Amino acid sequence: MYNTKYQIEKKFFCDNSDDLIYKVLENHMKLVDISYETDQYFTDIESEYIKNKTCLRIRKVNSKNMEITYKGASKEFTNLYAKCETNINLDIKNYEGVVELLSNLGFYNYVTFDKTRKTYSTKKDDIIFNVMIEDIKGLGSFVEFEILSSVEGIDIEHLKNKLNEFVDNFSSLKLREAILPYRDFVAREIYNKNVKRDFKRILLDIVDIIPNINEKGIKEALCDNRAILNLKLIDKLMENKIDIIIIYKDLSKDTLNYINSSINNDNRYVFKNIKDIENISLGDTLILKDDVDYTFSSLALIILNWYGKKI
Repeated sequence: MYNTKYQIEKKFFCDNSDDLIYKVLENHMKLVDISYETDQYFTDIESEYIKNKTCLRIRKVNSKNMEITYKGASKEFTNLYAKCETNINLDIKNYEGVVELLSNLGFYNYVTFDKTRKTYSTKKDDIIFNVMIEDIKGLGSFVEFEILSSVEGIDIEHLKNKLNEFVDNFSSLKLREAILPYRDFVAREIYNKNVKRDFKRILLDIVDIIPNINEKGIKEALCDNRAILNLKLIDKLMENKIDIIIIYKDLSKDTLNYINSSINNDNRYVFKNIKDIENISLGDTLILKDDVDYTFSSLALIILNWYGKKI
């Protein structure tokens, strides 16, 4: 089951939710929902989805429901973003399968985060007006003003004007505008947490990029979808003049020879035994470690999109 609608939105930092809620109620809006959500955003290898604010997202709500959302590239009107939004409701039991499907289509996990959302709403004619107060774990609180319409071919300029009028009702609160998508605020926070300084190279453990390399045969491990996608990201990092050192432990000579001949035949990557790590200068080396929160692919994409930016 799916639905398509037109959306235009504008968001701000929420420094005082009590004053905001008072103003919301003053505008005759009702609290219609409180939900606990996990949002997982995906992007392509070239990060075009990030650059043009295309949204490809899995959302789990209250650990019971799940939907996959696609919003095409944003049409920007002075920090107002208009999109045609398509949502597909899915059984949450199929979550792993949906992630695997997106992975097989070449999409990467960019960021995943938890949030609490309170939605206040009212409807006028064919337009729904929403105020959503969102508390994002580890980041802070935001308020999003949104209007939605399911009218086919509705004039986006008309929606833009309606949204501006709507937001003007809250001008007395002097809200600070938040110009990044939530996913990028989260990505920037992860970057600041993991990257403390400038670096020239990245140090990786081979098991973080080629899963099951010891459990499976080397050929099967190298054909694993996650390994293929991770190796493509390593190439992308090196295109951006970031050297890669891959450390290993307990790999046979046959395995190392196969790796060098199959994925490193142009000697782009440097392989080092973990015993030799003390011989690697770590002063300008960033060590990336796969863990339950930030997989290598997510961190690599965050680095590719935030390294060298003024943040």
